[in-house]
Amino acid sequence: MSLDVNLSEPDEFNCIELHSVIKEVARIKDIYDFNYHVDSIGGKGESYVANTFRVVIMDSDNDNNKVTVIVKTLVNTARQEIFHELHKREVSVYKHIIPAFNKIQAEIDNKVVLPEYVFSCDEKGKEVLILDDLQHDGWMSDLTLKKFEELDYDKVKVVINELAKLHALTFIFERQNPLIISELNKKFEDTIFEDKFLNKTKLRSYFQDSYDASLTLVENSDAKKSLTVIRSKLLEILRGFTKPTKRNVFCHGDCWINNMLFKFEENKATEVCFLDFQAVRYASPVTDIIYFLYLCTTPRFRSEYLEILKTDYYDTLKSTLNLFNIEVSSAYPIREFENDLEVAKQYGLLIAMVELKIVFFVSEDDVINEAHINHEPVPNKEPVEEKIFKIKLNDVIDEAIENGSLEKLSERVKNWHLI
Repeated sequence: MSLDVNLSEPDEFNCIELHSVIKEVARIKDIYDFNYHVDSIGGKGESYVANTFRVVIMDSDNDNNKVTVIVKTLVNTARQEIFHELHKREVSVYKHIIPAFNKIQAEIDNKVVLPEYVFSCDEKGKEVLILDDLQHDGWMSDLTLKKFEELDYDKVKVVINELAKLHALTFIFERQNPLIISELNKKFEDTIFEDKFLNKTKLRSYFQDSYDASLTLVENSDAKKSLTVIRSKLLEILRGFTKPTKRNVFCHGDCWINNMLFKFEENKATEVCFLDFQAVRYASPVTDIIYFLYLCTTPRFRSEYLEILKTDYYDTLKSTLNLFNIEVSSAYPIREFENDLEVAKQYGLLIAMVELKIVFFVSEDDVINEAHINHEPVPNKEPVEEKIFKIKLNDVIDEAIENGSLEKLSERVKNWHLI
């Protein structure tokens, strides 16, 4: 057994512990005498929570026998202990939710594609999650937004339809396992916006600082005044949108383009696979839809295609539920869906204020960095990126004024004592 490490940051990676873990993975794959090669995926700071590595395990006795896995470890900083619960949540998704979903869709053709779990450890200080690598099956990241280009309707439709299929699996699971679902929904209530987690991680200051940074770029003076008032209840409002409501599913929770892989045919996206399930929550399905649309599409795009995408989502939800003799009208009536989506536009505005910048800067760590953890000022960004972000943000503000979301949020804060 030998190790070949190709890392730019070996300090981010415990070679001894990984060596032991890879030995276990090789055993699972029926390889006992092997070499392996490790590459870091992404650059410095690509993820706030986890470091990700690609490991190729090669059978020493058979050159044609090799497996490739993705290894996720918590960042090697003080945050490692802080994000232990998020790691446990993701592991739980792979060990409990995804197998249940795969069992449901075992006999259907148009399956939701989900990464395959191999191994994990949730012992504090040794957190690791290992998944089969999808790259060799033709799955690729999408670089459209990184190139400051816009997603087209066909690509967005693929994502929306896959979300509908993913959400349908919860409705099916709920019908088949009513007792189990009641236990799981408590286990997967939102963590990110809860006071205990916010205080422990100092993410409270990140959300507020990020909102404030966006606020300085708002050009409409009346909108800026309203958003300043809304700031006082920012986290409470976000918490309200991510809590369970009347109709709930296991939502991805962090549904944007960087947490997806695509398959392409002739440069056209044909399939999507969701990744990174640390933020999975049992909540309204529209929160996933709105989160994705407000971070990854423009107001102009939404104005043109939202009604079509609503139909795409609901038709796919209906057809998936029909495979299991469930009426969509009983699982999620169309009027409730449309009303929930309309209300969730307020959530979209706040998400844009807090998170939209991650789309336009090189990496998440450029935005969510140690400066926030240490209550330091947010560093200045590259002028081009800042200019693009400012334009995009003000487009969202104009959209919120036009569709009434900003006014409704203002009223929500004014009447907070009545909620």
